[in-house]
Amino acid sequence: MKVVSPVLEKKVVHSLCNGSTKLKSKLLRKMTPKHFGYPPTKEIYKKIMTLIKKGKKIPKAKVLSEDITFSEEAQLLLSKKVPILKSSDIDTVVTSLDDYRKLRLLYRGMKKTITYLKGSSEDEKDVDEVLSNVEKIIGEARQSSLVHLSHAGANDNSKVNLKRILDKDITFIPTGIQQFDDVNGGLFRGSLLTIAASSSGGKTALALQLAINAYIKQGINVCYISLEMDEDELWARTYANLCRIDHDIIKLKRFTAKQANYMKKVREKFVEVGKKRGKTFTLFCPQHDMTYSELMLQVEPYNYDMIILDYVNLVKPDSFSMQQAQQLGDLARQGKLYASSHNCISVFLAQLNKEDDVKYSGAIFEHSTMVWKWRYGDKARETHIVDVQVAKARNQRVQINPPLKLKEEFQFMSFTDASDAEIDSSSGVRTASDSDKMEYDEDDL
Repeated sequence: MKVVSPVLEKKVVHSLCNGSTKLKSKLLRKMTPKHFGYPPTKEIYKKIMTLIKKGKKIPKAKVLSEDITFSEEAQLLLSKKVPILKSSDIDTVVTSLDDYRKLRLLYRGMKKTITYLKGSSEDEKDVDEVLSNVEKIIGEARQSSLVHLSHAGANDNSKVNLKRILDKDITFIPTGIQQFDDVNGGLFRGSLLTIAASSSGGKTALALQLAINAYIKQGINVCYISLEMDEDELWARTYANLCRIDHDIIKLKRFTAKQANYMKKVREKFVEVGKKRGKTFTLFCPQHDMTYSELMLQVEPYNYDMIILDYVNLVKPDSFSMQQAQQLGDLARQGKLYASSHNCISVFLAQLNKEDDVKYSGAIFEHSTMVWKWRYGDKARETHIVDVQVAKARNQRVQINPPLKLKEEFQFMSFTDASDAEIDSSSGVRTASDSDKMEYDEDDL
């Protein structure tokens, strides 16, 4: 199996030695040591990078071939005449070398895995550990090693950056929480939002509200992954929100025939919203433990704009040898990388500890782009007004104060902006007549 291209690698190192300054500059911006698998070219590239770090110019290939620290193979390669690359061919060559890099990772990883399986007794084999290692190999192979530097001036390539800045359609997704959106616009694509609250504080209700808002009001693809509820239970909460019917009535099947017909009509409208826009609202409730990589492999083909994970402590760890804090920190890092590489938003649900920090892992906080957190105490239970603290909002204006004043209606599994009157009121309980009203306009559904 061919996992290296000596021909392309030779052309690259000769181009770095004998090419124009502009050609060398373009190549150096895109190449990394991982692109080289042929020992002589790996040796030469390493030497070239050492010279650059010392502030020295790259010698011509013929001159460099006289370096006595090189192996005979490297010296011979440099002494031969090899055609240099055209500037227009660089992107194609680098992409090809990156494909070879991926093949090398897969080949070595699979070979190591097969050797382990053949050499171990049945009792010694840890199947979960093997699968975890294979997932890591595939994940690393999927990641591009292509390097991109954004320049203005002589090597200007920054026009595309301004184009993305000016494109209002791809930057962020409004949450439907007006207090937040008015100041920040919404959640930025490529970001990780962590929602943390005390036990039974409404994490699922708020996350589900964000998912419904994104699908109905923004018209985007949304996936809600629940690791502690089944599909029917999660859909029951969704219909409680959409239909404004008490969740207990739905859960205990005490709804009237009129309410049942109403839920059917709302479902039809909810489905039609996505069909008209070509968008999907997905509830994913795995039947067995899965790692984050396994979960993402399931949802990746659907190109979701927002993926909500409820909740992080229930994700199967990649390695059982890691401490829980390390596992959660690594999980947050993976979530941020996935959001960035797929231009979507990752939303993680977590618990607060007694100190009002993310339970078990401060690393989740560090990796998160944004953190919304709250403690659901006696005051919130009485007033139904929850103070959601925006504890972290990288690249956004809201920082720590003031908190978002949200009205919770757990019977409807909903969170909305609290009005001034509701904030001042001692009770936010809705009347019976209010419960018959839909949360969304007919135009939305």
